[in-house]
Amino acid sequence: MALDIRRPYSAGMYDFPGGMTNFEPDRVATEQALAGFPQYPVAACGNRAFMHRTTRMLAQSGVTQFLDIPGPRVHSAHHGARRRHGVRPARRREAAG
Repeated sequence: MALDIRRPYSAGMYDFPGGMTNFEPDRVATEQALAGFPQYPVAACGNRAFMHRTTRMLAQSGVTQFLDIPGPRVHSAHHGARRRHGVRPARRREAAG
């Protein structure tokens, strides 16, 4: 799947401000979200923190397979489980469609 940098992606919105992996559409969408929902940064951080806590707890409980459907620039639950918790999940990428 090719990355279309003409459209915003949640990963780029999570990365802005302060990150290096965002593009103009991500920045515009983030500014719009902030205008209508000033708590957006807190909610976004809470969402990612929940995913990481859940992945950690499942990995520590012995789960080795995770189903995550990431966007083109989002690290999947597999990545977090492997990098942060030493889990070596059996990963098979399927094309959506």
